[in-house]
Amino acid sequence: MGKRMRGFVSEPGAMREAPPGRRASDQTAIGRITGPIERAFGTGDHELAAELLGRNPIIAWCGFKREKLTEILSVLANRDTLGNEGIELISALIAFGDPEYAPAVPEKSSDAELAGLASIELIRSMVALRAQGRVVEALRVSTVLNERYARIPALTDGSAGWGLSIMVQHATTAMLAGDFPEALRGFTQVQMYPASPALVFLVRNAFAKAAALEALYGDQLRAATLVERADRVARTESWVERETDAWRELAVAVLESGDSGAAAVDRLETSPPTEVTEMWPFHAIAMYRSLRAAGEWRRADFWRETIVRFPFPAIEGDGFTGSALPCIETMAALESGDLGAARAAIARADAALPIVVLLVALIDIASGNPRAAIEPLGRLREQTRYLRNLDLWRLTTSAQAFLALGDEGECLTVLAHAVSSPGGIRDGERLSFSPEVRRFAEERIDGWPRTEPDPGGLPSIFEHRAEALTERELGLLRALATGRSRARIAEDEFISINTLKAHLRAIYRKVGATSRAEAILEAERRGLV
Repeated sequence: MGKRMRGFVSEPGAMREAPPGRRASDQTAIGRITGPIERAFGTGDHELAAELLGRNPIIAWCGFKREKLTEILSVLANRDTLGNEGIELISALIAFGDPEYAPAVPEKSSDAELAGLASIELIRSMVALRAQGRVVEALRVSTVLNERYARIPALTDGSAGWGLSIMVQHATTAMLAGDFPEALRGFTQVQMYPASPALVFLVRNAFAKAAALEALYGDQLRAATLVERADRVARTESWVERETDAWRELAVAVLESGDSGAAAVDRLETSPPTEVTEMWPFHAIAMYRSLRAAGEWRRADFWRETIVRFPFPAIEGDGFTGSALPCIETMAALESGDLGAARAAIARADAALPIVVLLVALIDIASGNPRAAIEPLGRLREQTRYLRNLDLWRLTTSAQAFLALGDEGECLTVLAHAVSSPGGIRDGERLSFSPEVRRFAEERIDGWPRTEPDPGGLPSIFEHRAEALTERELGLLRALATGRSRARIAEDEFISINTLKAHLRAIYRKVGATSRAEAILEAERRGLV
């Protein structure tokens, strides 16, 4: 079997003619393909039905209702369809929801081994890995597939839509794995692809998913434009349109949450997570944000406690899918000031994701250790610079860390960069910064927007921020936790006992303790020792 799927290359002369259309639905772009399959099957011409299915698996999979397609396949499976890769593909897609469906490639295969496998094996593996919540490994597989099909010239693609479908699935897999820049690149590639009328539902799907991603973590103006472009794509009778509608509603809800959290919640509730299948983590994040924006804190807590018990297909720490719920729990813990719970929650997330790095930095700042946040935030720039909201979050957190350290010069540099970036600080974005940073910016930065304060957003996190400890104080606090006596600590640190006592008084004040035992317990709660 070659790397390309033989059955997906159109060869019109090699296919027997199907009976002419007899229904109005057969005259649509999708119906002209699914109608002949259904008629051939209904008349008992299973050989022709199998041939037609094999030549147009993507349109058949997306055009038929699941029950009808399962019925057709169950009959064709009893015939000699070995080697019909289109039917193999559809069978793999039908098994998507089964977490026991096994990948077709060996676990932890090298990139070279993946590149040597046939496309149908890679497709089966991508489907199975995503169903199991192993999205980071699924992205490795989909990357090989995408590179293989990206080399097909769009204007001469004879893969019956498989090249376009691979692009959508690769971008979707990148979303699940948390590689948002790669996801946006993939969706942009799909938007540029000249799809046939029977496949435009894939283009509309790409617009809607990109809109949701931009609304949550990128540029909201861009998200609104993508929603409009999705609306201009002609609708088809494919069931994919329902999923696309759910993604569109998610994007619009996030865009609305800045003005009316309650309206956003109402919109999200019309598209529950079950309608967006494996894309539930984005719905979960959007719902939690919207409830907070609406000021419904108790309802947000109840909803969070409910959703974390739902058996979603996810592996903790594996990509965005395995990190969404720990991130929500981390945000809730930060808002309540429970830093121990925040550290415990974020430890279950994927440490490589920018959103996780940002939350860890917030915990460090809130714990009184802003110095620990500086270097990770600096390294994050390459991962966030193409996503406006994430990059703004990086800047707000960096500014807070520098200000907590008393480094006003670096704080001014960060704020000046934010103001001079394309579009500057838009209405509402100012509220991403803590009240302390906003006051500082209003006094020192020309062009800083001055609007009335708002009770929502990140400022609630910084309400519980502890006073920053110096490097010397952190070292002495950790020395206390070793159980050494004051005299021994003073000797080891080459300071007098009176100097040590002065440092300890400052440490106790900053952590809100009155004794050594209380200071150590509080340091443990904050994750400082």
